[in-house]
Amino acid sequence: MIDPLIVRAGERGMVRVFSLTIEAGEAQALKTPHALDAALGVEGLEAEFVEAFPLSDLAGIGLPDYLTDGCGVPEAVIEPERERLDALEGHVVVVLSKAFGGQEAQISPAAQLTLVGAYSETPTDWSSSGPIETQSAQPGSGVATAPRARRSNARRVGAAVFTLFLVLIVLIFALVVF
Repeated sequence: MIDPLIVRAGERGMVRVFSLTIEAGEAQALKTPHALDAALGVEGLEAEFVEAFPLSDLAGIGLPDYLTDGCGVPEAVIEPERERLDALEGHVVVVLSKAFGGQEAQISPAAQLTLVGAYSETPTDWSSSGPIETQSAQPGSGVATAPRARRSNARRVGAAVFTLFLVLIVLIFALVVF
């Protein structure tokens, strides 16, 4: 079994969830990148991929649905854990693989953090069942016009718009003067 506290170099698609035992007033301190680095025991985390928040922020949604809808974890992975995730209270820290910038890392969580679980996002299915059948995938369907032809069209349209405005101005001037 793979240790969820070890991040492999180039890791993608893992979502780690930690429960956080902290006083409400101290939660604001975790909004700084250095505090998150210290709490997880890892330096240089990309803060935009780490979230620390009270579970009350997910009222009406719940943590399991947040993980499936917001983080891309498959329902089949979350379903066996649903009861346990729903039972969590207080604060959580959600860490995406991107937070580690593709670097190898060993997570050494502080005493206030307890690993709840590590969940894999739905991977991209790169397998192919044959050629793509859409019209836009057909050879030659996206033939671009030559740059000279585009410039020529743009000049014609510009000249037509200019002429239209010039005629309009002349008509307005003629109505005002006469």
